[in-house]
Amino acid sequence: MPNRIKKGQTTQAKHRRTLCFLLSMVAILLFGLFGSPQMARAIPMPAVTLHQFGSVPPNYDGLVPSSLLQGQDGMLYGTAEFGGLPGYGVVFKMNIDGSSFQVIHSFVGLDGEAPNSLVQAPDGTLYGTTQYGGIGFTPITPSGLGVLFQLNTDGSNFQVRHLFTGTEGANPNHVLFGQDGTIYGTTISGGMNNTGVVFEYYPYGSSISVRFNFDPLTSTGQNYSGNYPTSISQTSNGFLLITMASGGEYGSGTILLSDFTGFFSLFYAFSPLDANGDNSDGAGPTCLLQGSDGYLYGTTKYGGANGKGTVFKFITIPGPTILHNFTGSDGAFPTHLIQGVNGNLFGTTVSGGTYSGGVTFALDPYGISFDILHYFALTGPDGADPEALIQGSDGCLYGECEFLRDRDSGNVYRIGPKLNFISPNMFFAGSDTSPLVAVGSGFAQNDVLLWDNIPIQPEAVSDDGTQMLVMIPAALLAVPGTNPVQIYDPNTGVVTLPPDPCFVLPRGGTPRIRLLVRRVIRGYVPASHPEKGVLVSLFVSNVGNGTAYNTKLPAVQLTDKNKAAFSPLNPLPIFVGNLPPGSSTSVTLFFPSNVVSGPAVLLIKGTFYNGSFGGTFKINVP
Repeated sequence: MPNRIKKGQTTQAKHRRTLCFLLSMVAILLFGLFGSPQMARAIPMPAVTLHQFGSVPPNYDGLVPSSLLQGQDGMLYGTAEFGGLPGYGVVFKMNIDGSSFQVIHSFVGLDGEAPNSLVQAPDGTLYGTTQYGGIGFTPITPSGLGVLFQLNTDGSNFQVRHLFTGTEGANPNHVLFGQDGTIYGTTISGGMNNTGVVFEYYPYGSSISVRFNFDPLTSTGQNYSGNYPTSISQTSNGFLLITMASGGEYGSGTILLSDFTGFFSLFYAFSPLDANGDNSDGAGPTCLLQGSDGYLYGTTKYGGANGKGTVFKFITIPGPTILHNFTGSDGAFPTHLIQGVNGNLFGTTVSGGTYSGGVTFALDPYGISFDILHYFALTGPDGADPEALIQGSDGCLYGECEFLRDRDSGNVYRIGPKLNFISPNMFFAGSDTSPLVAVGSGFAQNDVLLWDNIPIQPEAVSDDGTQMLVMIPAALLAVPGTNPVQIYDPNTGVVTLPPDPCFVLPRGGTPRIRLLVRRVIRGYVPASHPEKGVLVSLFVSNVGNGTAYNTKLPAVQLTDKNKAAFSPLNPLPIFVGNLPPGSSTSVTLFFPSNVVSGPAVLLIKGTFYNGSFGGTFKINVP
């Protein structure tokens, strides 16, 4: 399809046409006012590494991650440009806590090389692109014109949906699953002018069509459309937005806009840089999105007041309002930007910060409060050169670093709190102010503990973000009940789920646990041990006048007549639960089949809140 921007127009005529077209964007661009940006605040938040690439020799799990998304099943999916079995990149998946990491496809070259983007369709299918491979691939990398591929979330049904030939573009670098069910994408070369295209592909169709050819460059690196696409996004009314890193009237990059008919218009051309690399509006746009308020937000990698890039917002059509100019100490060269569920903007810079490895930052949509959430270090354990960034369904930020400990390996990390357990998880009603320790990961120094939604400031948070000490006021321990405990992070707005219950128990009465061995037989133990083993049926009863809370058996051992000692096949501790006065329950202990028949000794040690019990029992093993 030929370009919709007509050639031979004067610059003035082009701008008039552009202005008329942009009047249709009133629903997107509303007028607003902003305060002045404040100095950057550093809020130390740990970046918890979920997976370190290159940890499966020889790099079978991939190297240099390049895209990340959370699937409809809650798992994380992404791509790594290198590594895998042949070394041409991988598609991976893992649980949101980093467990069960799995490579679901390793590229072999002819089916693609250097995957760089990934999206999920409503039916769950994954689609993506590789920058190289396919037609023209040779083992001497990088080579080839790139592919568009699809696969299921378990790695099955991998298909190359399109091999780029150059005519319809070459070396794709971004894809978007549109609101109309069409896949839109960009290439950095090929097309009518060998400067790349915007393409579209219907998942149930058979071919790609060119939606727009980028203009050729002059000898000074200028053109009308811009050069080298860096992002593609879509507004709520279906318009496509494409950022171009360079080119344009001044060589500083552009923003293109296309309506649903395919008509393209120049939305904005960034101004030229001075001799110091500075300008008023930034240069080299890298990301653009429509916020929940209808405004457009984005980043430029270069330019601005300090030449280190900007975060901008379009309030009016003539030009962007700069929300933040990066200085280097607060980050340099931003590349990614998202809007969180709390309305704030979150992003990354690939360089700058205290340790020169980039930062993750937070910024309110008015540009008033700019916070540095994490400093990355080139030689640090949590990665450097942060790129892709998403917000998970749990509210935490998940991202990827291209480098780790000064190597081209990279990682997937999380910023945000996770609560594993609290200790203690019980108090008696009427207790004095008492300490409680929350154990987890990703705790920030300014996080707070929520006790039944009542915020309690911590006394201390460990440097590694794994423990938080709080003092529970006596007033909150006055009445018996169950109180949900959560961690709230004001930086991201995350409240940990699910809540961990803390029990306030009524005073009065003393529990007393009695154990009774009811029978010992040989029979089939759980399916994981299908042979006939020894089964001991145990009767646990509370003969006291107080409830035994959190009753469990942490230690059990059976010694046969040959003095051989056996632990049970049951996972320890064995949880019995809460036993009110006069109540009882049965517990079955499973032991291996090689316990020798004859007289044996069974040792049991149990605990409940503020107490313990146990004993030694002589039994006969059949």
